[in-house]
Amino acid sequence: MGAKKKIWFWVIVTLQVIFVLKMVHDTYFNDRWATRYNVRSRETVVKNINYALKSNDFSGTALVIRNHKVLLHKGYGQQNASRKNGVDTLYNIASIEKSMTSVMVAKLIQEGKLDYATKLAEFYPSIPNAKNITIRNMLTMTSGLEAASDPEKTLSEKALANYYAKHVVVDPRKGWDYDAINFHLLAGIITQLTHQSYSASFNTLVNLKNQVM
Repeated sequence: MGAKKKIWFWVIVTLQVIFVLKMVHDTYFNDRWATRYNVRSRETVVKNINYALKSNDFSGTALVIRNHKVLLHKGYGQQNASRKNGVDTLYNIASIEKSMTSVMVAKLIQEGKLDYATKLAEFYPSIPNAKNITIRNMLTMTSGLEAASDPEKTLSEKALANYYAKHVVVDPRKGWDYDAINFHLLAGIITQLTHQSYSASFNTLVNLKNQVM
């Protein structure tokens, strides 16, 4: 190899090495050190979140926690025409409760008090086809259960589950079908096993205070 070719060879190799090192620096070290040392102050984080929520017309209550410390807890928007949302505003959580119920069922299974193959008949034997409907079927809404009617007044947790146990139709051929009755009955099963209210059962089984944040 001639002298000129050797020089160009080492120039190209050097440039390639520099390029690779630059990529490693940009994709690893910059992110690493930025993550470790360029942490925004609490005031900046709160200001940014507050600005984002306001500018996007967020309506509700925001709770932001970092390292077990509350950074922001504030209401945004209107509860109704005459009242603003605050930190104590109550909301209808609707189907969000289904995820909570699923977690509690999983915890009971983990504790050996329930199984995905457990039959509905163990808790509500009067429901048609209950001996063939499993907890898994109810969680995945493949039970064929359908509410024949809904209560016209507010009922206690136990009374609500019993109401649906008596006002139900079953079609095993139905396959997947979304019907909240599955989770009303699962809530009833949970309270039967824990001998506590739904909210008390959640606090006992999930115990958010002891979860790592």
